[in-house]
Amino acid sequence: MEHTTQIILDLGILVRLPDLLQRLESALSTLETPDVILNTAGAAALLNVSEGEIRSLVASHDLPAYAVGNGWKFSRRALLDWFHQRAQKNLKEAV
Repeated sequence: MEHTTQIILDLGILVRLPDLLQRLESALSTLETPDVILNTAGAAALLNVSEGEIRSLVASHDLPAYAVGNGWKFSRRALLDWFHQRAQKNLKEAV
C-alpha cells in the first residue's frame, strides 16, 4: 500500500511539473541582473573581436559606447542586445 501511495504522489508531481516550470520561468524572468560596464578590452573579449575592431565600430557610431576620460566604456547588456539585433538583421538579409 505504501508503494502505491508513493507512486500516486510521484505521478501527481509529474502532472504538475509543466505548470511548476512555467511559474519558475516567469519568476526568474522578473529578476533583474545588474549591468556590467566594460572597457575596450572587455568589449573586444565579449564579442570575440580585436580592440581595433571595437574602436572602428565606435568611430562609425555602430556600437553603443560612452566616452569616459581617454577611453570608451560599454554596457555589457547593450553590447549583447546590439549583437543579437545585428545577427537577426544578417539572417534576414541572407534569406
